[in-house]
Amino acid sequence: KACKACAVSKHRIGKPVGPLQTVSEPIQPWQDIAMDFIVDLPSSRGHTIIWTVIDMFSKQAHFIPFRSIPSARQLASLFVKNIYQIHEAPRRVISDRDVQFTAQFW
Repeated sequence: KACKACAVSKHRIGKPVGPLQTVSEPIQPWQDIAMDFIVDLPSSRGHTIIWTVIDMFSKQAHFIPFRSIPSARQLASLFVKNIYQIHEAPRRVISDRDVQFTAQFW
């Protein structure tokens, strides 16, 4: 953080990034979805996190605000209420494999 040269030349800390995988072209809305959290946002009514769920076919999105990262159980319940009941079950879910997305529910 002290200088640009240091920031650019630092080696990556953490797990190595896995290989990219190609994704087939979706053929129907809400069969292939991507989801992730946007975190550390400025507070809006106490919410600092947004869960994004995006349809890969139409690019339609759902944005669900949170005050803190939900548990896998809470996320599964919200998924059923906000995505499944409206669009049915997706064929494929793309995520960064965060613990909430890799729980037994998925």
